[in-house]
Amino acid sequence: MKATILGTGPSEGVPAPLCSCKYCLRNSRTRPSVHVEADDRSILLDVSPDVRKQLFDNSITSLDSLLVTHFHYDHSNGIRDLYNTTTRLEKLGVEDEVEDHIVDYLGKEFDLYCSPFTEEKLRGEVAYAMNNHGFNVQTTEEDSFVTGNVKVSSFITEHTRGYVGFVLEHNDQKLVYNPDHGVPRTDEEFEDVDVLVYDASALIGYEVHGDKNQFLDFIDRVNPSEIYFTNVSEHVSQRSTEQIKEIIDMENAYVVEDGTRIL
Repeated sequence: MKATILGTGPSEGVPAPLCSCKYCLRNSRTRPSVHVEADDRSILLDVSPDVRKQLFDNSITSLDSLLVTHFHYDHSNGIRDLYNTTTRLEKLGVEDEVEDHIVDYLGKEFDLYCSPFTEEKLRGEVAYAMNNHGFNVQTTEEDSFVTGNVKVSSFITEHTRGYVGFVLEHNDQKLVYNPDHGVPRTDEEFEDVDVLVYDASALIGYEVHGDKNQFLDFIDRVNPSEIYFTNVSEHVSQRSTEQIKEIIDMENAYVVEDGTRIL
């Protein structure tokens, strides 16, 4: 299993809108997402508003499965962009012969896994995309399923209604994806976890998703070999990347740039 953290930033991204502080001028972070490849399966964890840039920058040209943690804009709005790839050729109304690479680009279909509440929200907010043939929605909460040869388990936390985190297992490798902290409401036993992708906000100092002790309790429960952080913001913290790293100061925990290979 190969995993790359595509986006490491907060909901507003870095640089933040309408800001020209020195940290926004120097840093760039897109919204949270991770890409996983296993055998011939291409899996995207969350579909951020920056999905177009993330896929292009990391030379990702195919996707099979989309695992969406929740309906919030910074984790799901990229569905609007992927919708364009589901357009069927005949809908374009082009009379001339179309080049092969355009034919290959169109007509894509994706398996999309999310909670029942997230499906309901997406079908309301992005109805034109979700109610077409391109997204095969399968709901999950405290369930396990298989995509390709990857076993996936979902677990519930209280970040928002309908939020689920994901555990991916393949060939004795295990990745836990929980990009926005919430109080866990799960019996999931986190054992032998190689990588945890997790929310850094309270550890950096902005307690928008809970307090520092709650964050540390979750890390202790998962007990991963390595941690890579999302919701990293030089803008919100008004600190440099190096200063953020010093504040976290945890063994085997890493503040990295977008596009970093993590497994």
